[in-house]
Amino acid sequence: MKTRNLIWLLTLLVMLFSRCNNGNEAPPYNYHLKLKFEDSSGKNLVNGLKYEQQSYSFQVTDEYKLQVTSTDISDQKEILYVEVENDQAEYLHFSYSTFDYVASTITWKLVCPHIFGDNEEHIITSYWKKENHMAVCLKITCDDKDFQFTQKQGSNAYTTLITLSK
Repeated sequence: MKTRNLIWLLTLLVMLFSRCNNGNEAPPYNYHLKLKFEDSSGKNLVNGLKYEQQSYSFQVTDEYKLQVTSTDISDQKEILYVEVENDQAEYLHFSYSTFDYVASTITWKLVCPHIFGDNEEHIITSYWKKENHMAVCLKITCDDKDFQFTQKQGSNAYTTLITLSK
């Protein structure tokens, strides 16, 4: 009796887990951007941002506001992170995840006087599609201007250089 129940339970577990992922889905879908902001003379505007290490990440401590909007949620407050190289902030790091589908657009609303030189809200929008069971970035805009990737999702993020005329 115990053996029969064990076999039945194992069969049920195999059926349950095989239905969770038929090989057609790969949730969660992750969206990672590394954005480098430069002025027209090539100066990295992310350098000089104040940050502190939080376990494996570097959280911005300078004044900023950040909200994210996607096709599935309303505005949510987010934490702004930087990627540090040679003890200096080099990139802003934006990330997001969904579980049931690939979001077609993700919009980050950012107010950061250190980078933009003002207290205005700047809109960064990324456009995505599902390809080979992953979220693939098609395009990134900042304040309605298109910017090209300097590197596709190589090291877990799409890297983009955004040149500002400030």
